[in-house]
Amino acid sequence: GKVKTVSDDYIVIEGEKISSQDGLCFIGTGRLEGFLVNKVVGNKIYPNKMPKILPKTKVYRNFDYNFDRLLTNSKTCRKIGVKYLVKSNKIYVFDEDNNCVSIQLHKGDVVKNLNNMKQTLATQLEKLGNSDFYHIETVFEDDEIPFLPLSKINELRRELLSLLTEERLRNYRRKPQKPIGYVQFPMREVDYHANIYNDEAKYFYENCNVNVKEFALEYSKKIPSGIELMRTKHCLKYAAGLCGSPSNKLFLQDEKRKYPLKFDCKNCEMVILSP
Repeated sequence: GKVKTVSDDYIVIEGEKISSQDGLCFIGTGRLEGFLVNKVVGNKIYPNKMPKILPKTKVYRNFDYNFDRLLTNSKTCRKIGVKYLVKSNKIYVFDEDNNCVSIQLHKGDVVKNLNNMKQTLATQLEKLGNSDFYHIETVFEDDEIPFLPLSKINELRRELLSLLTEERLRNYRRKPQKPIGYVQFPMREVDYHANIYNDEAKYFYENCNVNVKEFALEYSKKIPSGIELMRTKHCLKYAAGLCGSPSNKLFLQDEKRKYPLKFDCKNCEMVILSP
């Protein structure tokens, strides 16, 4: 928005709603300056430090506190499902894309309570936390399990997931884009009206069996006079109630140039020509 009022400790900005903790910036004395919003009372914005800013200055928000909080608290998350298989003194992990890695379990102390050991192993393997994976199931195919302390199980889980990540990257194959099927363009020939500015655009049109006669006007160093620059339904003659009446030549004028106007009354359009 724009600054409407500047006081000793607050400013008033006309435009978007501002919230506390937002970050605002503006072009000051030839450089970018900014400040944080401490609080907002009505339309009064109290900065953390009062900037040297003038009325009518354009102000931009470069940090949206509410939007940032929304993203931070978002529960939307894409993860990859994994299954564990404990078999023949090994732990295997499979992902949804059929990638698989395994770790050999070294012989250790004899397990006194096998069911408790299985439950502990399954519980710790399921703790995937903030990783890229979520747990689907854990299957035990035999009872060849040594005694494993919690720290060792956690270490095995981290190593398995690291190996699985490497295996996924190794097996990933990017799907190539299918060849583009060029359709027949309705025109056989185009000029500057098609606004073709570079060789890639020209190549695309030519593949559609179009003869490109000219590039866009912006491509030319000098634009010939009398060239159609713009065609619009907003007609000044119609707006002035002069539709259909004969008149002298009309122009649009800026500080440097006069642009002749042409009127296509049949299609109710006004054409702006190059000077």
